[in-house]
Amino acid sequence: MAPNQPGDIVRYEEPERPRHAAVMILLLTFYELVFVFLFLYTAVAGGVNVAIQIRQMQLLFMVFLILGFILMLYRRYFMPDVMVVKVRNKKYEDFIDANRVPKVD
Repeated sequence: MAPNQPGDIVRYEEPERPRHAAVMILLLTFYELVFVFLFLYTAVAGGVNVAIQIRQMQLLFMVFLILGFILMLYRRYFMPDVMVVKVRNKKYEDFIDANRVPKVD
């Protein structure tokens, strides 16, 4: 058997793709769109007020938090598990030329 070449797939496992994860992603997507709409509404209709800016920050936090959960669920349940052979790099390189090293007597 020939050694594995860089880029060869060693292991490929299909994801589970459960229905409950898909429903959860859809619900989170709905909430994501609601918070994006609320953020855009406060950005357009809001004034230069500290309370409004704090509310915008909270809405933007919720947008990114929900997006993180969506990506976590998608990666866990819908992305295949693939192991690929990579090129192994040297941990160090020896730049010293053996002919130029002075000999110690």
